[in-house]
Amino acid sequence: MKIFTIEFWKQFDWRLALDSAWEFVKVNPIEVVVWTVGIIAGWYLFWAVFRYIYWRLNEKNLVYMQITLPRDDSPKDKEKDVEKDFRERIGIMEQLYRSLYEIRELSIENMIRRILFQDQIVSF
Repeated sequence: MKIFTIEFWKQFDWRLALDSAWEFVKVNPIEVVVWTVGIIAGWYLFWAVFRYIYWRLNEKNLVYMQITLPRDDSPKDKEKDVEKDFRERIGIMEQLYRSLYEIRELSIENMIRRILFQDQIVSF
């Protein structure tokens, strides 16, 4: 079987096939453009429907989390070093956001889902 396929490709005349294809394009340019645009649009439509079905099937797995900051302290505590408190909060939130961002790169499965389905692990 392997020898047959090798022999077939050796006997196949690529120049004749390309010349025939080019002649078809020259004779039917509108049909070629319509088919090309149709195939590209069909491909995008297929992926859009595929992703939509994927999202609809996985919407039951979504979780909503609300992150709240603690209440402000009494007026006496507010008078203390506000700049230091502000920097501490920024540092804590930076760590939180960095951790949430790194969730999406945990495994190969997550990377494939993100690429194929444009699946957001975490959204804000």
